[in-house]
Amino acid sequence: MEQLVAEPYRADNITAAAIYHRLDQWPRTTLLIDEADNLGFEHDGVLRSVFNAGHRSGGAISRVVGGQVRRF
Repeated sequence: MEQLVAEPYRADNITAAAIYHRLDQWPRTTLLIDEADNLGFEHDGVLRSVFNAGHRSGGAISRVVGGQVRRF
């Protein structure tokens, strides 16, 4: 899979904050998450919203960083 997508980033476990940081540094990253069913989406609404926003091109999450609204 890594050879088929733009800027692959493979992780076996990840937090929403780590996703924001990765996308800030490499905005075209394609996340390849193994064992995503074990990330606890039913209890972690923030992480669930990150994945829901990113399922199609143009989706984004807005967060305040340093007093400024940023889209990830």
